[in-house]
Amino acid sequence: MPYKLSIFSIMIITLTVQAQPVVEFLRTYGGNTQDNFYDIYAVSNGDYVMCGYSGDSIWVIRIDDSGNEIWSNVYGYRRAYSIIETDQGNFLIGGDAGEKTAILIDSDGEIIWRRYYGSGAFNAVIELKSSEFLLTGYSYMNNVGTGYLAMINGDGDLMWDYTYPRGEQNSEFYAMRETDGGTVLAGSDTNTYSGLLVKIDIENQGEVIWTRSYEEIGSFRSITSVQGGGDLH
Repeated sequence: MPYKLSIFSIMIITLTVQAQPVVEFLRTYGGNTQDNFYDIYAVSNGDYVMCGYSGDSIWVIRIDDSGNEIWSNVYGYRRAYSIIETDQGNFLIGGDAGEKTAILIDSDGEIIWRRYYGSGAFNAVIELKSSEFLLTGYSYMNNVGTGYLAMINGDGDLMWDYTYPRGEQNSEFYAMRETDGGTVLAGSDTNTYSGLLVKIDIENQGEVIWTRSYEEIGSFRSITSVQGGGDLH
């Protein structure tokens, strides 16, 4: 599976290799409306895909390694927050189309399927070693937004879902990482303004292994594994 990069990661790699960073290219895309990218993913052939919104529409653009646009498509109302390349060479998008939304597109940007999973939004998407997908974000019900996780199969069918902490308080997940013995979700408890980590057992449909809250940290927005074990948030 290709490695997922963020703009920050690319800058750090450049700065550690050279004292004076070299800009390989600087491009702008869109511009006719209010446009924004939330995520970027390094494709296995060296291209990049980016997702976000253009105006009021979910927007995805594919570029080559020089920044040249290959294709640019919109997919209906609202915003896309996360995108990955699947092991099959397609792209899975997670976002908000008035409710939690997942869209699978092919390598040319054509829709394979689109699914909705109730009120809320998906902020992050990963593919598991078992080929299913996890999507996390929040579910909105009874005027409360609560951290949410869903496992789907390759057709977008919901296999199981999990709400934290069972709809009792405001929380949201922004990132996740498959690790030994489970998957770690990173986000925030918006009642206490604390960073929130939850490790779950996906083999047991979201059973909680442990929960940690960090009052000195308002929110965790990203997570990655580090050498020697453990995770960096």
